[in-house]
Amino acid sequence: MDQYPSSSVDVIDAFRALTAEARRNVCRTLVAEFSHAECHEVWDLIFNRFHFDVLENLPLELSARVAGYLEPSETFRLRQVSRRWNELFSTPAICGSSFRSFNSHQILNTSAAEWKQSYSRYAKCQLALRTGRPAGEALYSDISSDWSQCNDNTISYSDGMIAWAKNQVILLLCLRSGRARYFNTANRQVVVSCQVWNHKSGKEGMLRLPSANYKVSLGYIRHNFLVDEDTIAVYLAGSQSIIVWDLQTETSRQIYIGAEPFHIFLDAKGKTLTVMRLEDAHENLVYRHGDHISQIVGVTYSIDRNSRSDQRSFSFPLPNSVMSVDLRLHSCLNNIKSCCFRLSTTISHDKKDDAQPLAVGEFITFISYSNILNRPVARFYPEIPCGEMDKRCLATVMSEGLVYYLAENDTDSSAIVLDYRRGEAIQAPGINLASGVFGGNSQYPCYCFGDTFIYGIGLSDVVRVWCFDEDVMAGGGIGRHEIFRDRRDLES
Repeated sequence: MDQYPSSSVDVIDAFRALTAEARRNVCRTLVAEFSHAECHEVWDLIFNRFHFDVLENLPLELSARVAGYLEPSETFRLRQVSRRWNELFSTPAICGSSFRSFNSHQILNTSAAEWKQSYSRYAKCQLALRTGRPAGEALYSDISSDWSQCNDNTISYSDGMIAWAKNQVILLLCLRSGRARYFNTANRQVVVSCQVWNHKSGKEGMLRLPSANYKVSLGYIRHNFLVDEDTIAVYLAGSQSIIVWDLQTETSRQIYIGAEPFHIFLDAKGKTLTVMRLEDAHENLVYRHGDHISQIVGVTYSIDRNSRSDQRSFSFPLPNSVMSVDLRLHSCLNNIKSCCFRLSTTISHDKKDDAQPLAVGEFITFISYSNILNRPVARFYPEIPCGEMDKRCLATVMSEGLVYYLAENDTDSSAIVLDYRRGEAIQAPGINLASGVFGGNSQYPCYCFGDTFIYGIGLSDVVRVWCFDEDVMAGGGIGRHEIFRDRRDLES
């Protein structure tokens, strides 16, 4: 009789019949006999025996929904988990879902050949923003400007370019190239017209404003002045309407919107204008700090001259049914593509001798315009305890849920990163400021601005800029003709 097993089934049966100690000895002997490839195969089998990858076994559509909760930088770290995760988190569906959730202003075209490079660039830039570690910085000197007098009507920043009024001209500074251009503004103290220049094509035009609305000091023309591509929108408080004008056709259209909104979104590509308002429980408009609101409402108007003037309304529910609003933060954080303000919930004590209400929750509200959905989206985040932004600091929205603010204490001035998505507040280690930036003045002697790849501070005679985009630095950086330092060179 043959004492050796004649098939794999017999081998398995014989192995099962062994004692525990004999089985361990057989396993040790087999491992010593395995080839390199067989060891990897056995390792994978053992791993799969004790691990079940839920994400790997989900349909791609559900995996994409999960990716909507992940920052783009996190998808790169997850690619290192396994071969399958590397493939999964490199797909257009996964990357597109993560990108849309954290960037409402841009569209990731996954059908383009270079979409992976664009996604990687955005992910690295956002990680640098969140951690406060820029790739480099630049200094623009000999720029005389009284930044303490700057406001929404005299200074503007967009896509790496900053413009402000200086004497009788408008100075336009390109932060990428370091080049500055001047535009003459004749009779700019008389607000009866709006002069428009396209700094790329050189085309210019003039928008005539109604003569009854020229008294800025009396509040006829408010700060709701918007520019998107070649389209201009001006809110006229006297007639409760908005004039929309574009440089290509040099024609205007007046849209009656009623009472003044707290924010306006202009979408030149989508040809829409959206006004945002706050209402109380009785559907009355709310304008003042401390008033209670029950909903955020919006109305979208079509500005397409080839279609009829239709409109659609929408509203955003609040974290609680009735909340107190603080619009002072909205005036501090100047950002065209998004607005931000504080909401709080209050309850009264049961005891009659406690007259003061007790605050039980504060939220920071971010309303951003989504170019994908062609409408605003609202998100509510709990307030960060150490993130109080008072009159001793200047702040700017870098991206949705991420705010940089400049604060000063007894020893130094610092840029603080408020990450409302994570509920964290950190001091930006890569942004170093000398003490006394505020100069001991009650007025702000500087102006802060920024977006997803640049953060800047305008002081009395200089503009300091930090760049978070490594690709911009690799291409020559920002401010090439001025004093320039690459932070990677300093750290090497």
